[in-house]
Amino acid sequence: MKQFIKPLLLAILLVTIVPIASAYRPYNMSAGINLGSLQGVSYKMFVTDRFAFQADFGGKISFMRINSYHNDQYTMHVNETNWALVLNPNGMYEQNFLTTSSASLYWFAGGGLSIGYSFSNHFRNTGQFGVNAIGGMESAFFAVPLTLQIDFRPGYGMLFSNNITHNFFDWSLNLSLRYYF
Repeated sequence: MKQFIKPLLLAILLVTIVPIASAYRPYNMSAGINLGSLQGVSYKMFVTDRFAFQADFGGKISFMRINSYHNDQYTMHVNETNWALVLNPNGMYEQNFLTTSSASLYWFAGGGLSIGYSFSNHFRNTGQFGVNAIGGMESAFFAVPLTLQIDFRPGYGMLFSNNITHNFFDWSLNLSLRYYF
């Protein structure tokens, strides 16, 4: 029985040390711009080696179909363009899957909230709240301290004011360029 203890301890040591040694954060913090469906500023911070917090703030355009009802009878539908000023914080699990001498490539997945204020022809001066998932890829370059990120954020949104509430499918496709430090 004693002959199995040393190999077992060695195996346990290797299983615990190898993932810890290969898990490193590509950078601590980054700040930059976000382009796409959500245009504005972006900030990202690694809380642990694999978990990051990202917050984006800016203008967002949403296209939605609104069904109108009067006395529980369907009357018409309107295709509406909605502009919103939103804050979109997200928590993400990030994993390295390719490293070269000049860059590292990461995939990530997570979720977050969308909080803001909306402006449109049909819904004037309304608040906006939603939840979203986030997934995508990020590349950190070593020659210059820049990251390039592309992500997709499907979600569920709600517009609300004193007299209306409207729910809609919300999504965004974004490209972020950030300076890391």
